[in-house]
Amino acid sequence: MKAEALKYIEELQHTAVVAALNYEIWWTYKEKESRAKYVNTMNLYTLFFQTSIHAHFVALLIALYRLYETRDDTLNVPGLLALLEKCDDFPCHALAELKQHCDEAKKLWIKVCILRNKAFGHRSKKYSVTDVFKRAKSKA
Repeated sequence: MKAEALKYIEELQHTAVVAALNYEIWWTYKEKESRAKYVNTMNLYTLFFQTSIHAHFVALLIALYRLYETRDDTLNVPGLLALLEKCDDFPCHALAELKQHCDEAKKLWIKVCILRNKAFGHRSKKYSVTDVFKRAKSKA
């Protein structure tokens, strides 16, 4: 496999790890059972934890968006797939399987895209944050 493809994979792995870590932290704050363990401390430092919850959610969205964006000047999954198509030593069946996984992930990416582009990465004049979550079919 080409060195360029390996660089792509390494960068995308790092992005996926960043997304996963931010999700784990955000979910620890939001999930009822784990939140119960920390709620007293969270109530003592309300502003810190409100800011942290928001920051981890936005960082999660940014990382997930980065994985599947379609720009050709950035490292992303569609770019990796295009590069792998050019690799003579990459098996066709593995490429087809990767494309299938990407197609399955597209529904989630569209939700991430709406949230990132209309509420967090940019702030839409047209929609409130609640409206954006409704458009993405997600809970605020």
